[in-house]
Amino acid sequence: MFTLIHRVLLKTLPVSEPEQLVELGCVNTNEPDKLGCNTSYPGFRMFRDENEVLSGLFAFAPAGELNAIYNGEAELATGLLATGDMHNVLGVSTALGRLLNPSDDAASAPPVAVLSHSYWQRRFGGDARVIGQILRLNTSAVTIVGVTAAAFRGITLGASPDITLAMGSSAELFRGRGILENGGNWWLRIIGRRKDGISIQEVQASLEPIFQRTIEHSMSSLPAEFASRIRGYVSGIRFRVQPAAAGGASEFRRDLDRPLRILMAVVSFILLIACADLASLLLSRTAARRCEFGVRLAIGAGRSRLARQLLTESLLLSAMGGALGLMMAQWSGSVFLKMASGEIGLRAVELKPDVPVFLFTATVALLSGILLGLGPILHLTKADPQAALRDMVRAAAEVQKRPQDRPFGSTTSRSRWPGSASGVLRRQPRRRVPDLYLPMQASLLLVANPTISPAGKFLERNYYWLEIMARLRPGVTLAQAQATLALPFHQWLEGTASNDEERANLPELLLREGAGGLDALRRHFSKPLYVLMLLVGLILAIACANIANLLLARAAVRAALGAGRGRLAAQFLTESLVLAGLGFIA
Repeated sequence: MFTLIHRVLLKTLPVSEPEQLVELGCVNTNEPDKLGCNTSYPGFRMFRDENEVLSGLFAFAPAGELNAIYNGEAELATGLLATGDMHNVLGVSTALGRLLNPSDDAASAPPVAVLSHSYWQRRFGGDARVIGQILRLNTSAVTIVGVTAAAFRGITLGASPDITLAMGSSAELFRGRGILENGGNWWLRIIGRRKDGISIQEVQASLEPIFQRTIEHSMSSLPAEFASRIRGYVSGIRFRVQPAAAGGASEFRRDLDRPLRILMAVVSFILLIACADLASLLLSRTAARRCEFGVRLAIGAGRSRLARQLLTESLLLSAMGGALGLMMAQWSGSVFLKMASGEIGLRAVELKPDVPVFLFTATVALLSGILLGLGPILHLTKADPQAALRDMVRAAAEVQKRPQDRPFGSTTSRSRWPGSASGVLRRQPRRRVPDLYLPMQASLLLVANPTISPAGKFLERNYYWLEIMARLRPGVTLAQAQATLALPFHQWLEGTASNDEERANLPELLLREGAGGLDALRRHFSKPLYVLMLLVGLILAIACANIANLLLARAAVRAALGAGRGRLAAQFLTESLVLAGLGFIA
């Protein structure tokens, strides 16, 4: 879970000094739930030319899905339009060739493209000869000039572009003619780098007047009628500068923020429960070994040495748990991401453990091991060697006097069980199926919620319905019995929709899912039900572990008092069956 928290919420961009990055955006008080708003290309130029607090800034926008054709083979790829300063401002390193530069933004410059490292490996097999090759995107040809470093997956979490294009030379090819001069089209996001010694608040105050001028320029670029209609909306826009060390504002991160925090709290709580369970188990084991510790103390072993032994055992347990957690981190994280966001999450987040994850796991394992060992160590400090030796002598004397333990149960009692079961079966009442009179002939007969309610046990009711089916089948094409109806929410729908007006009156669920029935329900509720089943299974496992620890602790106390193994096994099994029966009834 910490791997997901670290990758989605805490990890910064793999660029130079990411803490200096800020995103220039805005919020609308009329739409508080919206992630933010963009700006136009003329507005970006105003920020770039008039600001005094940023050492550099760049604009970017998604180019959508592109049909990438190379050597006659076509494949869809995600594109990103960015100004030529992007890689320089970020400080991204290159794996091959060169990255974008300001000269690529010139309108007369040839269109160029920079590939992501993952796309280069996936599509081109890591071939270094792709530099300088022509890649056709939709109907336009661009030249491949470089490949970014493997660590850089994009600016925004959840949006990992395969191809980055220079905005000045490619924007009109993929966004339409005149897009760079249209002040009324807000389609760009802006990220900049603060100058040394400049705070975010100072950036906000310095750029606020420029933002207001971009608003005025945009309104003047719109038709008067349209500008008057949106003036109320524009009046609610407020300029906002926010940190961008982890990248630009991301809907993917926002959607996963609360679920990840809740799951982290749940996992922490489960870890505390597991520590308490293991501590109880170690305490029971320590109590069962008190004779051993008493003898070792009596012959001169120091308490500190025994304490180190107990601490080593607890640290070994916690280290094994940490290693198992690291091995399961990638698998469980990928399952969660696929359930939450599909393939987008798997492509956006790399789940391989890194140094922070290893350090966090080691710290948690160390603290857990110390907490586990505190209980047995404190119990050891109160140990009395003389009392332990007296108990050992008393237990040995009782073992010599006690007859040999018998195995659980006896031959007589075991022989009664088959007889009891056969007696129950012999006493089962036989019920005659009443004759059915069907006073009609039809090509289809539907009997829903029949009034016949056979009494008896489960098998008897099944034989009842099987006999009815056997008597019906010779005279009909198909006979079937089932407990529930197949359509959603136990409703039968009949009739036909012969035109669009009648189809408009059909239930929304049927229109949306194409009368999918159970398939529609599965698509709507599969993910919540899977998560619920996982939580229920986890809670059940914790409950079973707690009960097992309680029974083991009781058995350890009885063993310390001299109870034999056969009697302990019989009592343990009996108590387990009783508790299982009570749980089944509940």
